[in-house]
Amino acid sequence: MVRCKLPDVGLNKKARKILEINGLLQQHYDLTEGGRRFINYAIKINQRGDSFTKLDFPQFTKGSIDQIVFEARKAGFVETLYVHKNAYYRVIGFPLDSFEEELTRKATGVKPTSYTPFAEYENQEKLQLLLESHLKDSDELSIHNIRINTTVPNLHQTLLHDKDRFAYHKSNKSFVCKHEFNWEKNISVKLIVTSTDLVQIIFHNTLKPIIFGERGWVELSSKLGQIQFFLKDFSDDVLPIGDWIFKRADFGRDSKKPIYIPFYATYETLQGTVFKIYAKLWNDKTRKLRFEKVLEINKPIKNVMKDYDDIKSQFESK
Repeated sequence: MVRCKLPDVGLNKKARKILEINGLLQQHYDLTEGGRRFINYAIKINQRGDSFTKLDFPQFTKGSIDQIVFEARKAGFVETLYVHKNAYYRVIGFPLDSFEEELTRKATGVKPTSYTPFAEYENQEKLQLLLESHLKDSDELSIHNIRINTTVPNLHQTLLHDKDRFAYHKSNKSFVCKHEFNWEKNISVKLIVTSTDLVQIIFHNTLKPIIFGERGWVELSSKLGQIQFFLKDFSDDVLPIGDWIFKRADFGRDSKKPIYIPFYATYETLQGTVFKIYAKLWNDKTRKLRFEKVLEINKPIKNVMKDYDDIKSQFESK
């Protein structure tokens, strides 16, 4: 995303938390080094309470910074707050000082909101009722951030002689490919091939979860079939999809109606299962509750659905 060096500014703990709340932390990890430096520098400005403009990046030409900001907005990292001679921006989820927030509200007509940690909410009983009302009216159990592994013998050696569709990373001797499969919006995949011929399949679909059930399983199987077909361009020794290992996924339910209190919390059931609950930001700028837990499966795909009832029961209302 960025083709010019910026100061190497790290993220502090609060910044990481805000990115996580807004579903951007994993995407942040997936950025190029230049992309991360741009976002980190923008966050540093926002955490001072200020919005940022293109003038904060004098090392770029006007055409370059226009393209960089455009790409950051398209990727869902940055939003335009208001325009007064210049456009003013922030990385999504980061609060500004009261003056900047007031300008933003006047420009957009949006009511003020603030990040409210669960434990600090002034009326715990009221919040509990709010959570229950949203989670009772939620979508089906779905999965995103899916990780699936398989092994293709001699694939790494093959790619050393065919680097057209995979990018080689000397640091860890791996190949990475973000192949475009012409899927629907907000769902993509990255393939990583290690020096041991392990193929890591990573789905990016936080805004387009796949239903964990028969209908969603058909969708996932179809996409894996396309990946399998793609891998067969490089090897005749690709395992059947059922033998691929379902490593893990983020399992969750999204509320159907919007919520106007940005927050993040963990929640423990009577059975001792710990979940994450947060106000998920969507493309239309609304937030909806996401009730989520990362589950490590580590089983062949053909065996995963045998645990369907047990997994689903963990997400039933308690």
